[in-house]
Amino acid sequence: MITSSILGLLLKEKPRVVKLEAPEEGLSRQEKEKRQNLEKIKSYLQGKSKVNNDEIQQMLGVSDATTERYLDELEAGGAVKQVGKTGRHVYYAIFK
Repeated sequence: MITSSILGLLLKEKPRVVKLEAPEEGLSRQEKEKRQNLEKIKSYLQGKSKVNNDEIQQMLGVSDATTERYLDELEAGGAVKQVGKTGRHVYYAIFK
């Protein structure tokens, strides 16, 4: 039996984008935390030309997978572009 998470990986599921302009009322604690973390990442990116997963992971104190989801969401929104496919040489170029 294929679980939904595996199916999502197989189908290259797009990350769910949280609209940062939406009011916070009615959001779950998790959604509020995600919104705050995305704002922290955007602030961190100011003045930088590139960033890697490890920098964001250490800054936020979250897992590698969570950091990757955040960066994927920022990429889907056009804020960053992933350079490289896998491994330690992957970084994200910042668009101003």
